[in-house]
Amino acid sequence: MPLVNYLYNTLYMKVQLYKTLRPVLKHGIRIFDVSKAYDRALQVNDSCSLRLKEIYKRETAGADDIHVVFLGRPYAVLPGP
Repeated sequence: MPLVNYLYNTLYMKVQLYKTLRPVLKHGIRIFDVSKAYDRALQVNDSCSLRLKEIYKRETAGADDIHVVFLGRPYAVLPGP
């Protein structure tokens, strides 16, 4: 299991992922490939976060009331049956 911590720099994270994935990946996969995939995953994450912020701004535009956002898995933030 790779040690993933937001305090580590991206190079460390990429090396840890490569070391973990190397035994199960196809032969010929290089650290460069893992690095590229990691960078792409960060781009997608940033894009999704930006989109969620835009949706929030659009949906709450003109609202003068208190805004509450529930974050978590549905079974944790929504009422049960």
